[in-house]
Amino acid sequence: MHWSDEVAKKLISLHPDKEEFVLAAGTSPSGTVHIGNFRDAVTVYFVAKALRSQGKKTVLLLSWDDYDRFRKVPKNLPEDKIKEYENYIGLPYSAVPDPFGCHASYAEHYEKEYEESLKKIGLEFDIIRYQSKEYMSGRYKDGIITALKNRKEIYDIMQEFKTQEYSAEERENFYPLSIYCDKCGKDTTKITELSSDCNVVGYSCKCGNVSTVNISEQGNSKLPWKVDWPMRWTYEGVDFEPGGKDHASPQGSYQVSRIIAKKIYNIYEPLFQGYEFIGIKGLTGKMSGSSGLNINLEELLKIYPPEIIWWIYAKKTPNEAFDISLGDDVPRIYGEFDRVYENYYKNDESLDEITKSTLDIILDGSPKKVNPPFSILLTLYSISNGKIDMIEEMFTKIGMSFKAEELKERLDKVAYWLQKYAPNMLMKLNTSPDFEYFETLDDEVKGWVKAFCDLIKIKMDSEELTTQLYAIPKKESADNKENKKNQLLFFKTMYRLLIGEDKGPMLSTLILAVGSENILPIVEPLVAGNTNN
Repeated sequence: MHWSDEVAKKLISLHPDKEEFVLAAGTSPSGTVHIGNFRDAVTVYFVAKALRSQGKKTVLLLSWDDYDRFRKVPKNLPEDKIKEYENYIGLPYSAVPDPFGCHASYAEHYEKEYEESLKKIGLEFDIIRYQSKEYMSGRYKDGIITALKNRKEIYDIMQEFKTQEYSAEERENFYPLSIYCDKCGKDTTKITELSSDCNVVGYSCKCGNVSTVNISEQGNSKLPWKVDWPMRWTYEGVDFEPGGKDHASPQGSYQVSRIIAKKIYNIYEPLFQGYEFIGIKGLTGKMSGSSGLNINLEELLKIYPPEIIWWIYAKKTPNEAFDISLGDDVPRIYGEFDRVYENYYKNDESLDEITKSTLDIILDGSPKKVNPPFSILLTLYSISNGKIDMIEEMFTKIGMSFKAEELKERLDKVAYWLQKYAPNMLMKLNTSPDFEYFETLDDEVKGWVKAFCDLIKIKMDSEELTTQLYAIPKKESADNKENKKNQLLFFKTMYRLLIGEDKGPMLSTLILAVGSENILPIVEPLVAGNTNN
């Protein structure tokens, strides 16, 4: 059983009479929404699919925390904008200008960027809430007034989760509310008075402004996160919501918010699923939208197709941290996915239950796709300079048949990945025989090169050619260890002579794709006159 099925069963057991479940995901447009934030949406998506498979309806809700304050300037903003944007600290994200000039605000720039990526991967939310609009419309006025009327009780709840000593004075002056100044627009304000009905709040601002907010009529106030969260559960009727492990800790916001939900808003908290952080293999430090240290979903989609991204996320339980590779592991990840993908559609009994249930969630009855092998595409892309008609022809030579339209999706990803993340794996055939290197070889190895030239003149398929290549340096009298050592030396030698590297693609694939007529001129002159066998 997939982990999302377990969550769905738990939800149904908590609400046995419920037919429709509201599942909420949320994020902040503090900067580029990175692939760690995407785990929030992924978790909701998988649980929704599991619920639907059990006959339930779902509503997927995405909430943008764009009424939060702009806390710091991301490092990846244009250099000429850094100093300017320090002036906007304290404004809500929705009031900060777009540094790239293409959207109405800073918040909208990153919101639309992420929403477009979600569409590309096939994840569509039924409802998208922009919290700046919700607050400013007055929708939450009753929830805010409720919090202010119970401000001392909220202080007591929060105090239970803090180590600092209780203060009667602090409790008396505690207001669970931030005010955005009606003059400068920033939250550099201090509440100075509160009406008896908790509808009018007086405040002063660091800019010198002294004013009031009428909660029922104005939208320039916002609850702090641990109060805002349960207040929103009330308005949206949320049944399930995931969150990062910082929220899930014993002192985290979920534990505080669930008590506020019960004691202040008189509701039960939604089922919560904490999840671990995701990293990028080879990248040091925690990803963060505001730090600029991140990779977003759009970038991931340039390297992996949607089904592999889903697979990467789905095969890990939420409690497992993992790294996503953009480096040399990419061909291996494609290969692993293709193997289980093929076995899944063959109904192979070797697939374990977890793998099968993971693919059930990801593929959801979709028809089988044609997937040209990524590792072979790498080879063919290099030696053809990315010309799709040549690649199509080379596949035919090695006994595989793919049409140009079947090659395009993965070929585009090969091209992008090679040029941005793995230029070291771009490979080209040597243009002339390497006599200098050949002369460093001993007579036995030179004999292997001659045998190679003789072998590739004979027409055979990939499997037979592979077997015969491994046989060239093999000796009947040698033990297994010595033969393996000789085989490694043989392949290293051939790669050096053919592409100038110690390693390369599967040698039989290279030979069949390029054609022996193009390989022999590089190696046969080396062994002309050499009589060693």
